[in-house]
Amino acid sequence: MAQKKKDMDGGRLFGILSNKPKFIEQHNTYLNTIKNLNKSYQKINPKTISVNNLNTKVKLLNQFAKLIKNNINLQSSLEQLKLQLIEKIKLSLNEFIHTKFILDYTLTIPELLDQLLDQLKEFEKLLNQLKLLDNQSNLAYYNAQIQSYIDEILGKYEEYFEEVFRGNPNIETLKKLHQQVQDYINKYSKFIESMTNNRKINRNNPVYTIIETLNIISDRISIKISILSSQNGNHISNEMKRRINLLYKKNENIHNNLKTMQYELYKIYQQNYKIPELKKLAEIISKIQLISRISNKNNKNILLRELRDN
Repeated sequence: MAQKKKDMDGGRLFGILSNKPKFIEQHNTYLNTIKNLNKSYQKINPKTISVNNLNTKVKLLNQFAKLIKNNINLQSSLEQLKLQLIEKIKLSLNEFIHTKFILDYTLTIPELLDQLLDQLKEFEKLLNQLKLLDNQSNLAYYNAQIQSYIDEILGKYEEYFEEVFRGNPNIETLKKLHQQVQDYINKYSKFIESMTNNRKINRNNPVYTIIETLNIISDRISIKISILSSQNGNHISNEMKRRINLLYKKNENIHNNLKTMQYELYKIYQQNYKIPELKKLAEIISKIQLISRISNKNNKNILLRELRDN
């Protein structure tokens, strides 16, 4: 009997009998979950998977990570899972940038701004997923990838208003346009608020350039309305005079900064073109270089006109 009891104890120790310790069953369950997640991530196609689908996968992984946080033996496998999903999200981000942030010339200018907002919302979801899994990721890199696309749309929006202003619009038309711009400022401001709820946003984020440009356009429309109203016998308010001066100073500062940049480039090229006849060439090249460095479409157009005139 003593020998039989010893055999039974030994069997229980090595899990031969049916009443296995609970932690071993739990460990095996976790291992199966890791294997299933691994298979699931391998099947992810960054070109076709939806943002919401990826978002669900990130949430499930984070929930699982909390569940096994005290299991030291599984942390290495969990880290491999995270790296696998992070790589898929990065591929999805690159795919999103190259397929979604493309100018659709069939849309009107307002429709482009609506589409841009929808695209940025989805893009922000992807960035947040990456941030949740890897807080060391450089999100600024991905934001920089879409800057030229945003600048192009804003440039077209500015050109649209330049054409309106040249057409001597009446006050009612300007008021409708002003309301349109204000609506976009409101929409994009709410979007920025939602972004800052999820993570800290750098002021260099391209979304801020949208708000800045829209505010400038809004001020220009307001000024135009005030000037037209003054021609009808109404006085320009002190507040509007202040805004006119602020806008003038802002444009003056931009112009001065561009001139300073151009002069620094000019000095560099002047060293290579010392012959008097070629000094003008140094000036032209420096201006071309300056234009290539500027992201704002309106400023580009101003300098291009100056260059053509010269």
